[in-house]
Amino acid sequence: MKRLLLLSTLVLIVALLATVAWFASSGTAPRRADQALSPQTEPVAPSVSDGASPTTGRTLGPDEARSAQPVHSEPRDDTARREAASIDAPASIQTLSGRVMSPSAPLAGAEVTLTRPDGSEIARARTDPSGQFFLALDDAVENGVLVAQAKGFAPTLRIGERVQRGERRNLGMLRLEPGVEVAGRVVDAAGRGVAGALVRLRGPALVGLANRPLAETVADAQGRFVLRDVPFGQVRIEANAAGHGGRALDPVDAPARELVLALAPEYVFRARIFDRRSGAPVAGARVELAALDRLAPPGAGTSGSDGALAIAGLGSALFAGKIQAPGYRVRSEARIEIGADELRYELDPWPCLRGSVSAARGETPSAIEIHLRATDAAGAVVDARPRASGRCEPDGSFVLCDLRPGVYVLEASAPGWAPRRSQPFPVQLDADPQPQRLVLDEGSRVHATVRALRGTLVDARIEMYRSPPAEAGLLAATTGRADGPASPIAFASADTNGRAVLEHLPDGAIWIVARARDHVAELRGPLQLDAREAPATMEFDLAPAARVRGRVLRGETPQPGALVILRRTDGAGTGAVQVAADAGGRYESPALPAGSWKLIARGAAGASGLRSDDISRVLEGGQTLELDIEVR
Repeated sequence: MKRLLLLSTLVLIVALLATVAWFASSGTAPRRADQALSPQTEPVAPSVSDGASPTTGRTLGPDEARSAQPVHSEPRDDTARREAASIDAPASIQTLSGRVMSPSAPLAGAEVTLTRPDGSEIARARTDPSGQFFLALDDAVENGVLVAQAKGFAPTLRIGERVQRGERRNLGMLRLEPGVEVAGRVVDAAGRGVAGALVRLRGPALVGLANRPLAETVADAQGRFVLRDVPFGQVRIEANAAGHGGRALDPVDAPARELVLALAPEYVFRARIFDRRSGAPVAGARVELAALDRLAPPGAGTSGSDGALAIAGLGSALFAGKIQAPGYRVRSEARIEIGADELRYELDPWPCLRGSVSAARGETPSAIEIHLRATDAAGAVVDARPRASGRCEPDGSFVLCDLRPGVYVLEASAPGWAPRRSQPFPVQLDADPQPQRLVLDEGSRVHATVRALRGTLVDARIEMYRSPPAEAGLLAATTGRADGPASPIAFASADTNGRAVLEHLPDGAIWIVARARDHVAELRGPLQLDAREAPATMEFDLAPAARVRGRVLRGETPQPGALVILRRTDGAGTGAVQVAADAGGRYESPALPAGSWKLIARGAAGASGLRSDDISRVLEGGQTLELDIEVR
């Protein structure tokens, strides 16, 4: 009895010591998410191309519809949030970033692709060893589709992605689950295996989005196929082969084996596309077919120079269709019945603007550029980015097509001549607008002198605007950028004596800005110009500017992409100035006027809950204030 009691006591002591040791080791050495043990992942193979496969017309089931909703995931803890925001961001106007994870570890080498609703690619990247990816975008994105995939894992799909102009968006974590296999055999109507049949795994069919393949394979000599990395649950499998009509199995409960996918008799869509106004054939028109039979795959084709096209391999006689071509309005057909006869379709062209540009003395200037700009009801330009642009022919004539309804003004410019703008005119759907004819003249001149109230001027410039820049934009503006309605239409550098001449200026009201390095920009206007009068003369005395620079930190960690907002508080009326921190968390303000300022910092996208306290400072002209800002 004593021996048994002693043995029990020893076992209890050993268990207690083991428990203490385990807690000590786990408490003193926490494992970061990107240090979790996992097998090495292999880079994913390049994504497959859809070829000519447009959106299908099938309806999502409840489970698919839920899984296809946009996901707005965030890092689940502060460590992951900090790491997801610490990517070295290249110098891009707008970006999209995030981190791809398996159930247990980051996924290196995963491929992330962002596409437009029509399936065309916008950007592509692979994840780094910590699973992070970074997409640099040349333009804003509306209704984008993001696909992340890696070998051994089922792809994940996010729809409705939106990145605004200038936005740096972090998606947080994208989780990939292990994939499964779907295997089977493709047969013809007689049950014989179809060698070389193309078998595809499709993503969800959503209104306005191309139903792109997420994986594909080719059947062997006996028609057998295996699709790997398939999502667990219900999926759609399609097969096509030359001389046969394509068919689908939907839904398929993955994983699955010994599937039989029987192809149908082949239907061929034949059509010819014409311009409704001129009767001429339309080349390059794309026809996309979505079967009314949900088990028939979609089809697509493009017309040739004679307007004709044929789409073979269809597995049904009934389709809905969409026809689109550059310069034409989209035509939709709710029901197309395919038979032996060739079908005929007519497209309505978008309006075209025609006209000419000449000089006041009758000659034709060289290198004439024209821009069509949208206006509001009062005729004021609402967007500096032109809706259409082009160059005139040697005789001064021009044609701008593919226009949308609205109210516009036409601008023309040429070297050595003042730019000219038309009166506002409407563009409507039913007919081309009235031709526009503009006459250029040599224009007006402005003589300007720029001096420094203190110190020496460096890189002094004079800029001319059609409308006054906002005060905040005036401080932060970059010379020569055309990113808003108040963009300079002319500028000139001052000589060593501070003198500059702006010439070939249009008549009418203008605003003049003088700026120089480390000095506060000054705005004057409106100034009424008239080429028949003597050149205008203006003088500017620029005050020395103040700057604020430093780092945005969270504890000791720099915050890339953090936003620093500066606002004047002494009643001068300056709007908010916004400055983004670089990849090292560093920021620097533009040249600021002396006075009282309030600063606040906010976290970058993906860490938007972070915020600093309000900081008030009085800045003096010529001062550079070093100021680190902490966010919490």
